[in-house]
Amino acid sequence: MKQSPLKTSSFTSQMKLVNYLLHALKICCLVFFVLMSTKSTAQTFPPASSCTSGDLLLVGAELPPNAGEDACGTCTAGTTITRTLFLSINNKTGSTRTSFAFWGTLEIINADGTLFSSTPISDCRGPIIKNSINRKDFGTLSYPCGKSLRLTNLYLAWTSASPGETCPVLTGSPSTINPKCGILPFIPVVAGLDGTVDVTSATCTAGGSFAVSPIGGKAPYSVTVEGVTKSAAAGATVTFTGLNAGSHSILITDATTPTACSKTLSRTVGSSSAPTANAGDDFTKTCISNAGGKQIGEATAAGFTYSWSPTTGLSASNISDPTANPSSTTTYTVTKTNSTTGCSHTDQVTVTVNTTVPSVTGIGGAFTKTCTSNPSGATIGETPVAGFTYAWLPVTGLSDAAIGNPTANPSTTTTYTVTKTNTANGCTAQASVEVTVNTTIPSVTGIGGTFTKTCISNTSGSTIGETPVAGFTYAWLPVTGLSNAAIGNPTANPSTTTTYTVTKTN
Repeated sequence: MKQSPLKTSSFTSQMKLVNYLLHALKICCLVFFVLMSTKSTAQTFPPASSCTSGDLLLVGAELPPNAGEDACGTCTAGTTITRTLFLSINNKTGSTRTSFAFWGTLEIINADGTLFSSTPISDCRGPIIKNSINRKDFGTLSYPCGKSLRLTNLYLAWTSASPGETCPVLTGSPSTINPKCGILPFIPVVAGLDGTVDVTSATCTAGGSFAVSPIGGKAPYSVTVEGVTKSAAAGATVTFTGLNAGSHSILITDATTPTACSKTLSRTVGSSSAPTANAGDDFTKTCISNAGGKQIGEATAAGFTYSWSPTTGLSASNISDPTANPSSTTTYTVTKTNSTTGCSHTDQVTVTVNTTVPSVTGIGGAFTKTCTSNPSGATIGETPVAGFTYAWLPVTGLSDAAIGNPTANPSTTTTYTVTKTNTANGCTAQASVEVTVNTTIPSVTGIGGTFTKTCISNTSGSTIGETPVAGFTYAWLPVTGLSNAAIGNPTANPSTTTTYTVTKTN
């Protein structure tokens, strides 16, 4: 079947664009596509001053829900929607015009009003019936769910009623169409319930404002900003004043039944004269990180003064970038003031102080080592606690100097000191444990009394040993011939030559 020149041109342009977009996708992972006839070559337009005809007007642009979608055009965030773009052209004349074309930019807008993407766009359709608003299908658009769309910097042109002035003729030579042309700064593309918002910045003495114009959906509308709700008829604008500088949500709800449609926009009220303070980045002070504090704030800006609160722990409270070295966690607030206008702004920074020293309350285990008590030493310290390290000094006599509870077995009285370190903040604490060593061997230097027993000498025996010393016990072997084997100086009177051995015990 032979296609008309209009359809052939549109289809060819569409395929070129598809190939271009597929190539672009491979390069930069585009998340949206514009599938419609566009012009890739530069166009020469008549000067706007020569566009004196007001015969045709672009009065509407919309992306209505597809068949099967609900009345609100509900979609899932993160998905891509493909819908048909319809433009409404008002032909106010008594003659049907063969063709209508537009050139401009398709802008996709985030919910906060910032630009998501910008793409050149143009197309042509006809005929445009006389004395009526013509709603024409201009192909499909694909865009991310939740975004707003608008056509900007529009150049509009149309033909006469001549059957020879088709779209290929019009789009091929737009410079010849004056005065049948016009310009339009922008027109919103209605893709479900939405709204346009004009933002006025706040000043030092007055808040900012939003002028909200609901579009799409079903009128009347309700618009809510900062808890204040106002009603808006179709085509009406409602204004909210006294808004602080910063981001605000705008909730638009329509009259769709049985379930109303809603759209939330976000706009930021600026302040052309208000400064922006920067208190700096939060940081943490530990025993090993930023132990002496750290600089906060911003570089000094001419024409502004600075005031910090609280002042505790700051090197100075009236400069832009003091050193903060608090002893406990502190949130500092800086007020930056324009010396000329008196406008000010505040910001905060939190210094988290983590310098808690480890507890050494449970570290102990002092003991005495003797020949009979703890002869092989004993455990000192504490059961190891997760998140802490231990270092003992001196290491002499310890089974392991790097654990919480080593065995201490020194040969002389020793005071051991442990350093307990919190691995999270590097803070340390010390405790000491004394191990008393009492293993001195008793002196037996004075023990003696060797003698000879004969029939005339020491016939009844003699005293051996030493005078008993308090704090010591004595045990003699053998016991035969001794007056008492458990004293320091028994009388020995054996019947045969005998060697007696005494054990003196402390």
